[in-house]
Amino acid sequence: MFPHRLPTHSTLKSLGFKVKLGAHALNQVGFVSDTAENRAHDIHEFFVDPEVKAVIAAVGGDHACHLLPHLDFDLLEQHPTLLVGYSDVTVLNVAI
Repeated sequence: MFPHRLPTHSTLKSLGFKVKLGAHALNQVGFVSDTAENRAHDIHEFFVDPEVKAVIAAVGGDHACHLLPHLDFDLLEQHPTLLVGYSDVTVLNVAI
Protein backbone atom coordinates (compact mmCIF):
# COMPACT_ATOMS: atom_id res chain seq x y z
CA MET A 1 0.00 0.00 0.00
CA PHE A 2 2.86 2.41 0.77
CA PRO A 3 5.66 1.32 -1.54
CA HIS A 4 9.11 2.56 -0.57
CA ARG A 5 7.86 5.13 1.90
CA LEU A 6 6.35 5.34 5.33
CA PRO A 7 2.75 6.37 5.85
CA THR A 8 2.45 10.00 6.84
CA HIS A 9 -0.04 11.17 9.41
CA SER A 10 -2.17 12.59 6.57
CA THR A 11 -2.17 9.19 4.84
CA LEU A 12 -3.20 7.47 8.07
CA LYS A 13 -5.97 10.05 8.55
CA SER A 14 -7.21 9.44 5.01
CA LEU A 15 -7.54 5.75 5.91
CA GLY A 16 -9.82 6.64 8.82
CA PHE A 17 -7.32 6.57 11.68
CA LYS A 18 -7.30 9.25 14.36
CA VAL A 19 -3.72 10.50 14.59
CA LYS A 20 -1.88 12.21 17.44
CA LEU A 21 1.69 13.39 17.17
CA GLY A 22 3.97 13.34 20.16
CA ALA A 23 4.48 16.73 21.78
CA HIS A 24 8.14 16.63 20.75
CA ALA A 25 7.80 14.85 17.39
CA LEU A 26 8.41 17.91 15.26
CA ASN A 27 11.33 19.23 17.32
CA GLN A 28 14.92 18.69 16.27
CA VAL A 29 17.96 18.24 18.46
CA GLY A 30 20.87 17.19 16.27
CA PHE A 31 19.83 14.13 14.29
CA VAL A 32 16.78 13.28 16.42
CA SER A 33 13.42 14.91 17.13
CA ASP A 34 14.30 15.83 20.72
CA THR A 35 16.19 14.70 23.79
CA ALA A 36 15.87 11.11 24.93
CA GLU A 37 14.02 12.32 28.03
CA ASN A 38 11.42 14.20 25.98
CA ARG A 39 10.93 11.34 23.54
CA ALA A 40 10.47 8.89 26.44
CA HIS A 41 7.96 11.33 27.93
CA ASP A 42 5.98 11.24 24.66
CA ILE A 43 5.90 7.42 24.81
CA HIS A 44 4.65 7.54 28.41
CA GLU A 45 1.92 10.02 27.44
CA PHE A 46 0.73 7.78 24.61
CA PHE A 47 0.65 4.67 26.79
CA VAL A 48 -1.45 6.30 29.54
CA ASP A 49 -3.84 7.99 27.09
CA PRO A 50 -6.98 5.80 26.95
CA GLU A 51 -7.75 7.05 23.42
CA VAL A 52 -4.45 5.70 22.05
CA LYS A 53 -4.76 2.12 20.84
CA ALA A 54 -1.38 1.90 19.09
CA VAL A 55 1.86 3.85 18.88
CA ILE A 56 3.41 3.80 15.43
CA ALA A 57 7.05 4.78 15.17
CA ALA A 58 7.22 6.36 11.73
CA VAL A 59 11.00 6.51 11.40
CA GLY A 60 13.92 4.28 12.21
CA GLY A 61 17.47 5.35 12.85
CA ASP A 62 19.83 4.39 15.61
CA HIS A 63 18.75 6.37 18.66
CA ALA A 64 15.93 4.33 20.24
CA CYS A 65 18.41 2.65 22.60
CA HIS A 66 18.95 6.06 24.24
CA LEU A 67 15.34 5.96 25.46
CA LEU A 68 15.76 2.79 27.53
CA PRO A 69 17.16 4.40 30.71
CA HIS A 70 14.32 6.95 30.63
CA LEU A 71 11.38 4.58 30.20
CA ASP A 72 9.16 3.75 33.16
CA PHE A 73 8.60 0.06 32.50
CA ASP A 74 6.15 -0.26 35.41
CA LEU A 75 3.98 2.45 33.87
CA LEU A 76 4.18 0.82 30.44
CA GLU A 77 3.22 -2.55 31.90
CA GLN A 78 0.21 -1.03 33.68
CA HIS A 79 -1.04 0.53 30.42
CA PRO A 80 -0.46 -2.03 27.66
CA THR A 81 -0.54 -0.40 24.25
CA LEU A 82 0.49 -1.77 20.89
CA LEU A 83 3.89 -0.44 19.78
CA VAL A 84 4.54 -0.75 16.05
CA GLY A 85 7.91 -0.10 14.48
CA TYR A 86 10.84 -1.73 12.79
CA SER A 87 14.60 -1.46 12.51
CA ASP A 88 15.81 0.74 15.37
CA VAL A 89 12.44 0.54 17.13
CA THR A 90 12.98 -3.20 17.62
CA VAL A 91 15.01 -2.41 20.75
CA LEU A 92 11.87 -0.81 22.24
CA ASN A 93 9.66 -3.73 21.11
CA VAL A 94 11.96 -6.20 22.85
CA ALA A 95 12.47 -4.13 26.00
CA ILE A 96 8.78 -3.34 26.47
